[in-house]
Order: sequence, then C-alpha cells, then structure tokens
Amino acid sequence: MTCQLRFGLHDILVRLCYCRGIHNNPEGCRSGGRQLGKSHLHVYEEGLKDACAQEIPSSRFKDLQDAHKRVEDFLRYCQIETGFHMSRRMI
Repeated sequence: MTCQLRFGLHDILVRLCYCRGIHNNPEGCRSGGRQLGKSHLHVYEEGLKDACAQEIPSSRFKDLQDAHKRVEDFLRYCQIETGFHMSRRMI
C-alpha cells in the first residue's frame, strides 16, 4: 500500500510505502545512501525529488498493521487535519 501527497500531477512531496520492497537510497540523500526495509517514508529533496527514503517515525505512525490508522497517521504527518472521515471499506 502506498499513500502520497503531491504538488500538481507529478511532484510527490511525501510517500509512505508499506510492505513494498527493499529501497536503496541514491547518493546525495540527506539520510545517506543506505538500504531501507520494505516499509519506509519518502520525503521530497531538492534535486532528487522523492528518490530518498527514511525510516518511518514510530512516534508519528502508531500502528502500521492497521491500514485505516496508517492512512490517518499519514494525513496527520502531512498536516491534513480538516475534518476528514474515512470508512474502513474505502481502504
């Protein structure tokens, strides 16, 4: 499952990858050119776009196993807080 926050159609600002596969950061990433596990968080970096990923902060994502909570935490991480409501059937 992937959640994305975009600017326009093509620029991904934040992308949460859950159980998607191993990720290798390219050289030049602030988080370093290292390998990350199947679940990770991409945050836009100038010149590298969304190619760089980091560990998912456990302080911000409380229950990655629950898809509904994962989406809610992603929206909060992106500071989208204006009265969203999701049915569990949507996810």
